Amino acid sequence: MHKKIKYFLPLLSIGILLLQKPFSKTIFSLSDLDTYYLNERRSLYPNPVIGRIFENKATQVIYQFKKNFFNGLDINLYFFATHPRERPEVSEVERFNWLFLPFFLSGIFYQLRKRIFWMVSYFFITLTSISFFGSIDNYIFLLYPFFILTIFLGIYNFLKKSEKSV
Repeated sequence: MHKKIKYFLPLLSIGILLLQKPFSKTIFSLSDLDTYYLNERRSLYPNPVIGRIFENKATQVIYQFKKNFFNGLDINLYFFATHPRERPEVSEVERFNWLFLPFFLSGIFYQLRKRIFWMVSYFFITLTSISFFGSIDNYIFLLYPFFILTIFLGIYNFLKKSEKSV
């Protein structure tokens, strides 16, 4: 039963994504503004052929994927609400209290020490799948189970160590 659950969680999160209505807004569909900026960057090259090689739709897609993926890895996105002027296009909310951050880090180390790789794989599979959308802010809730379970494991590890010391 345990082995079935660890494969079911990533498939469930990807299935939820596929059922969403705004599925058409992905990193592969460039808006008019994106196309305009792409042409502007191409015009900066002295030779138009070189501009088309280094500035094309594939580089735009790779850039957007990198941006989404590394924004999803940002701890500030989950534990700290940043100032609104730092990221004007994102409406920030504090998802988890910052006091849970030490427990989260302890839970990560606990998972690595106990070799609980299915939770970490769930995180990376889900983060990779939501990075293909135009903005990950609408789908970031799919990563909450990982953070909640990791915080729980960190608290469990802390309580277990405090019982041994007493």
